[in-house]
Amino acid sequence: MIVQSDTGHARVELVAVADPQDRSFFQVTAASDGYALTNPRVFLERTSSFLDELTSFERSRQGKVVLSGTEDFQFSIEPDGRSGAIWVAIVLYKYFIAGGDRTGHAHSGRASLETGFSVAGEHVGSLLRQFRELLT
Repeated sequence: MIVQSDTGHARVELVAVADPQDRSFFQVTAASDGYALTNPRVFLERTSSFLDELTSFERSRQGKVVLSGTEDFQFSIEPDGRSGAIWVAIVLYKYFIAGGDRTGHAHSGRASLETGFSVAGEHVGSLLRQFRELLT
């Protein structure tokens, strides 16, 4: 599923990873203003409560709904003004270990992308349906 800003300058994509043992792993890609990051294996936590909270949010447009995952992943939705629009924020990290070819020592680090964007209110119902299909 893809969630995209009204202007097209930012987006987030969640794709289920084919893992017969656990359907909670996803490949997550975030992009904003020419920067992009993909983490191929994020485990999403508390997905059923996220869906319940998103259902309530879709009706009331109040509060903040957060989907969290491993590797410090966070996808959040909150109201954006009085028009019914929503603000989508994404925090995506990818941790890595790289071998030091010359020294033999392993080094670690992380790449990150944090962004946010507005989505028109008429898309919230569709967003809820897409999340239900993806997470159940």
